[in-house]
Amino acid sequence: MSGGPGIGRRVGSDTGGTFTDLVADDGRITKVPSTPDDPGRAVRTGLADLVGAGPADVGGPADVAAAC
Repeated sequence: MSGGPGIGRRVGSDTGGTFTDLVADDGRITKVPSTPDDPGRAVRTGLADLVGAGPADVGGPADVAAAC
């Protein structure tokens, strides 16, 4: 994603039983295997794919929403 440190981006995620899909606000999409034992791990992996960083490099405040 473009922008330097501290530049926020919006990313939506959908965690399913087999895959977790992420879409960035610039339209890029990634699909990674879901990790039922730790759903956040799949989201971190997908974010790392989108931003070109390792999962340990992805962090910061996040808003969480759930559809019930």
